[in-house]
Amino acid sequence: MTGPAGRLRVVGRLVDASNATLLTLDEDERRWVYKPVIGEAPLWDFPSATLSRREVAAYALSETLGFSLVPETVWVDGPLGEGSAQAWVDGDTSDLVDLLRPEVVTAEWLPVLAAQLSDGSPIVLAHRDDAQLRRVALFDALLNNSDRKAGHLLVDGDRLAGIDHGVSLHVEDKLRTVLWGWAGTRSVPTRSRWRRLRPRWMSPRRRVWRTRSGRRCATVRIRCWRTGSFRCRLSGGTGSLGPRSRRYPGSHVCLAPG
Repeated sequence: MTGPAGRLRVVGRLVDASNATLLTLDEDERRWVYKPVIGEAPLWDFPSATLSRREVAAYALSETLGFSLVPETVWVDGPLGEGSAQAWVDGDTSDLVDLLRPEVVTAEWLPVLAAQLSDGSPIVLAHRDDAQLRRVALFDALLNNSDRKAGHLLVDGDRLAGIDHGVSLHVEDKLRTVLWGWAGTRSVPTRSRWRRLRPRWMSPRRRVWRTRSGRRCATVRIRCWRTGSFRCRLSGGTGSLGPRSRRYPGSHVCLAPG
């Protein structure tokens, strides 16, 4: 797919979302999750009118790195104006993250925290020691994702899909996630692994989305260097992601939303 076919038509609303999140159909009857800029609730720590742009940037970053974790997400001029449109994932929430009784936590599970229920019985939040989930954890660290809930991981056929990346790519440390089981372990590729990856995404990439009238509304630029680091920029329309670069020690990665 290369985005919605023709115009989007609103057929429903995801009522549990904190921002306006609409279920839409394109002219080929494919479903898309449409998040218009006008429906974004203001946040004290994120620039206004940028959350849907961050959704697009997360998809661009996932594809550039070859992770394929984020469903296709593009910039559109939809029924309520500019916003992001993400391909609908017709799957269930992943069971790789769960609340478990302590006695059923085996070596296949990585505990994150322990707590007590209202009746005093113990409970453990844990996730599987799973290769796809580990890739999500690495992606979240690079993306500076501040909203990785278990409900944001969906089973899409044989792959794991991550959704809801609107509060990511901040210029300050914002990583908030349930995937803390690998804390303290090395999660980044070795230098030799970076060298094998680089030929696929060395060249600068740039994509521009325009409204139907031709006005530029969003631009995503991803540039990679010989060191294995990269820079992700998203701009246009009514806002930008932030003024400064982000550098993550030890990961050979530099993010520069701006």
